[in-house]
Amino acid sequence: MSSDDTNKTIIGAMWGTAAFIDFGVAIASVDHGNIDGWLFALPILVALVGTLYIWTMQMRHEERTSQSARSEEQDKSKRQAGDKLSLLMEIMDDDERKEFKERLKQQVLEETAYGSDGELPYGGETLESLMDTDEDKYLRQ
Repeated sequence: MSSDDTNKTIIGAMWGTAAFIDFGVAIASVDHGNIDGWLFALPILVALVGTLYIWTMQMRHEERTSQSARSEEQDKSKRQAGDKLSLLMEIMDDDERKEFKERLKQQVLEETAYGSDGELPYGGETLESLMDTDEDKYLRQ
């Protein structure tokens, strides 16, 4: 049973108990000839406060779990990007790494190729264009 189902069961039980108590208060009031309004309202008030408390706690729990899920997803995507770059650097030999670094260095130093925010313009060079696409060069015998 999920926590949402448990909360619904608890809320239903609270309101059922409040209705049962109110029914008993109404019968007792008719028998005695006086109706005390606060006795009738008290179980409803307790059930209302309990319901609001459960809803608030449930919303806080959902907010915390969604925040932790988002942060885990962001950490995972950061790790994946770093893993790809380290794998790329591992499969390159020394000459390829030097060439890659020189091309990257050249591109970074060319300020005209970059916008004011340091981003490549649309259609600019990508990481793939910095690398040789000659497959024979990357295949190791």
